[in-house]
Amino acid sequence: MGRWVASNRANKSILSADQIERLEQLGFIWNFRSYQWERGFEELKVYREENGSCLITKDYMSSSNFALGAWVGTNRANKSVLSNDQIERLEQLGFVWDVLWQRWEEGFQELEIYRQENGNCPVVEGYKTQTGFKLGNFVSGLRKKRDALSANQIESLDQLDFIWEVHLQQWEQAFEELTNYQLAHGNCTVPIT
Repeated sequence: MGRWVASNRANKSILSADQIERLEQLGFIWNFRSYQWERGFEELKVYREENGSCLITKDYMSSSNFALGAWVGTNRANKSVLSNDQIERLEQLGFVWDVLWQRWEEGFQELEIYRQENGNCPVVEGYKTQTGFKLGNFVSGLRKKRDALSANQIESLDQLDFIWEVHLQQWEQAFEELTNYQLAHGNCTVPIT
């Protein structure tokens, strides 16, 4: 059956007007690729309305069992073959073409807010912002993947006085406190409490 359907799609020009009409009365889809794209777009619109963004995990399945995560990934990977109209429609929804860049921008903005509110950037592991952004995880990821960051990203973080080596910073802070203790008490025999 699948081959027969594909053959009719490919050979529409040789079908009779009666055959075409009978197929169309059944709801026959002549351009399945276009049909799938439109279906995915409609599913994405619903997702955006419900979730406020177009950021979808790659394995996400819609409530109608449509592989929307895969559809989004395919469109990102194949932007060059999409029509200008398709690209424009996706962008009007707020479609994110480069997820890594989007996550960087969102995380950096949250880090700037954190620094403004706290005066520094040593965000603790697991910290979430008021908006629910996992800033602690973002910061930890930056430290682990410093070599993967661009020079501009590193410079932007350095301008925030970003602390790359938390343990070293904590050691220096404790050493300074010990120095102050030694000056105040004349020794380094700090009681363990």
